[in-house]
Amino acid sequence: MREPSAGHPGSPRRALAGLLAGLLDGLAAGRADTLLRTGGLTLAAQLGSLAAAVALQALLARLLGKDAFGDYTYAFSWVLLLSLGGKAGVEQAGLRFLSTYLAGGDLARLRGLLTWGLRRTAATASLLALALAAGGALAPGLRQELRLCFWIAALMLPFDTLGEVWTALLRAARRPVLGQLLNGLCRRGGLALVVGTLALAGAAWTAPSVLLASLAVSVAIFAALAIALRRSLPAPLRATPPHEEPASWTAASNQLLGAGLLQAAMNRTDVVAVGLLAGPTAAGLYAVASRLANFVTFGQTALATVVAPQFAALHGSGARHELERVGRLSARAGSAFGLAVAVPLLAASGLVLDLFGPGFRAAVPALLVLTAGQLASLLVGSVGYLLAMTGHQRDALAVLARVFALNLVALAVLIPWLGPTGAALAAAASNLLANLGLALAARRRLGIRPEAWAAGCSQPPGGG
Repeated sequence: MREPSAGHPGSPRRALAGLLAGLLDGLAAGRADTLLRTGGLTLAAQLGSLAAAVALQALLARLLGKDAFGDYTYAFSWVLLLSLGGKAGVEQAGLRFLSTYLAGGDLARLRGLLTWGLRRTAATASLLALALAAGGALAPGLRQELRLCFWIAALMLPFDTLGEVWTALLRAARRPVLGQLLNGLCRRGGLALVVGTLALAGAAWTAPSVLLASLAVSVAIFAALAIALRRSLPAPLRATPPHEEPASWTAASNQLLGAGLLQAAMNRTDVVAVGLLAGPTAAGLYAVASRLANFVTFGQTALATVVAPQFAALHGSGARHELERVGRLSARAGSAFGLAVAVPLLAASGLVLDLFGPGFRAAVPALLVLTAGQLASLLVGSVGYLLAMTGHQRDALAVLARVFALNLVALAVLIPWLGPTGAALAAAASNLLANLGLALAARRRLGIRPEAWAAGCSQPPGGG
């Protein structure tokens, strides 16, 4: 596959000019204005949520101390991990089908989808919560306080999992900012407010008591999201008899769950591999570089929450050229934001890493490689969402499975040789290869080219 690349050697000015011209051309169209405005608001909400998360972590670390904070973090990390499986693919399946049914006015299937999604998520999350509680009860050698933390975390799991699904459905209902504010900023800010206020009043916090406060906030946010979703959907929906298609919805959600788990595994395997093959110190250096490089994709992540339901709606209505145009616009806007973040990050990489303490400058090569890899991947666009929202999640799953296997081999070969820099090379290459493979699948199945550098109208798909 030979593509005109925005990073073609010898023509960086022309490539950048083409990227910006494409973005400005997109801005001249009506949909782009709404897309970028909503994407900007979503990005602001995500940044506020990130700031609240950092403030909450700092507050809890100071109030609890190192050991109790470790108990809280360890128990809560199980909630985050198990919620990936607890959502059972309903998050992405709901985002896709709800967008399609809303666009087509199919209220019967829409209500059936909501009923089926609630039933499937609640059942799966509850089973995992029971497993977590049993693990806390039966694990040998656990201190009683840590055991109590696991039991409280098990109670949180269904509410947090359903809250994530409601947030995705709010995105499908074109309310992404509200979902992000409730499930991000309000959740973390609310917990910080409760803990901080009671601490000023003289309360002595422990890891179990903080988790109990987290449980109370989770229940409140779950209720607020449910109310927000109900008010965001058409009023006649409540009187419409549901029509369920569990076979097709379950098949799609299982495939989306597999693709999501593979993507999550790819995102987390590199740090673990560095720890196993190069030691914990190298893993710490690499983890910092990886987290910093992820800021490059922040803009595209925010845009993806906006364009994903549009992908599903446009595909459902057969608007292939508009689907292609929205895909290209999101790729160009995400790339422009990524470039704006990457340039100062690369220029001041050593100074930024010095903020983490002495010795962290050793992660500069890994940071440079990861940042460059993220920029290259941004140019390909949100192709994973594009396939998932148009019913081609099986193609995405096949691509990710192959790339994940290659990624494991690359990590095993490069880390013993180059340490964290080797892991960065493996991760950057795997991420770019996955996105290119997904873009090829989108071209084959949908007949569109969503890359930032693409121009003109593509031909209809030749197969699938």
